[in-house]
Amino acid sequence: MDELPGTRSTSRLSEFGRGLSGKGANPAMHLPVENPAGKSVTLGKKGDTNGYSIDRGIQGMDQEKLRLKIDNYLLKNKRQAWEDLFTDIMSAKHGIAYQPVKAHGRMGDKAADGVLTQDRKTIVFQCHAPDEGFEINNLLQKIQSNFDRALAYWKMNEWIYVHNQDALPPMAVTLLHDLHKEHPDTDTGAWGFKEVRKIALEMSEADQRRIFDINDPPAAEDLLHVKYEDIARILEALSEKAANQPLDREFSPEQPTERKLYANDLTEVLQQTLRLAMAGSPQVGDVIDSQNLDQIDTPDQLAKILNRKYGSLKAEGYAGDLLYKELKREILGDARKAPAMEHAADMVLAFYFQTCDIFEEA
Repeated sequence: MDELPGTRSTSRLSEFGRGLSGKGANPAMHLPVENPAGKSVTLGKKGDTNGYSIDRGIQGMDQEKLRLKIDNYLLKNKRQAWEDLFTDIMSAKHGIAYQPVKAHGRMGDKAADGVLTQDRKTIVFQCHAPDEGFEINNLLQKIQSNFDRALAYWKMNEWIYVHNQDALPPMAVTLLHDLHKEHPDTDTGAWGFKEVRKIALEMSEADQRRIFDINDPPAAEDLLHVKYEDIARILEALSEKAANQPLDREFSPEQPTERKLYANDLTEVLQQTLRLAMAGSPQVGDVIDSQNLDQIDTPDQLAKILNRKYGSLKAEGYAGDLLYKELKREILGDARKAPAMEHAADMVLAFYFQTCDIFEEA
């Protein structure tokens, strides 16, 4: 049996669950389904899979879909999320030859986010992934100051400035060239989005699936393998995280539409996964309604723990599919779980997606 890291009272949230499950359900509680071109979504009868009928759809990850998935991760994530993603990519490509660097107290990180030792060369990498592109004066100051700090500490042969844009402005390119002229023993360069994407596309399939969470959307019949106990265990894990945390805001269930899936920078594959998971959300409502969660006073606190995690991830620059992956990791932990547990976690996240406790409204 899989172990989860770290489920009974009623509230407006559990009432929402009852509405979804069809027990005296209000037809208005069923999600309105817009049928965008290319989507296999049909409106069902009241009480059956929450109004969703999903075909298998994508049967494999071709190169174009792989590129779109990687682009979603690289283009939508900023700041710390970008640095973490770059570290994962470089570690997968170079193994122990690439050493991530983390700030340590007053010492900081000595202007390095990672150091690669290769072919008797030491290459220092500095990441910068701003939210809204470059402000030229800040960019030039950051390049100059970080290079100077790295040069003073590291015995490096090359310094590479890593960013999330297509290219650097001319003045930044000139500055990198001038720094090399002033210090001819140290090469300088810049890697942008395209250079990092090239490395990601050349990784093994196993590394691509692990880092970018690349999977086909589940088949509708996969939900049949999700048991009541699977959902209960996931909610129990959430309740342990939420124990003794006072509520600081009200959660009011709302009915998102298909537009919410598009408003959160999710790839087509993940959108389809969530549509299918929404079909199983009545079971989540049933579990919330029937479980006796001794650790907490109200199931609203289950929403709160996910909402807080969502907010902290957003603050660190996470977005799109990578943000969803981290929310799922919050529930399941780092180790891969049995398929039924993976699908149960999707169903729980879809439930709170629908109640507008996680992800942005359209």
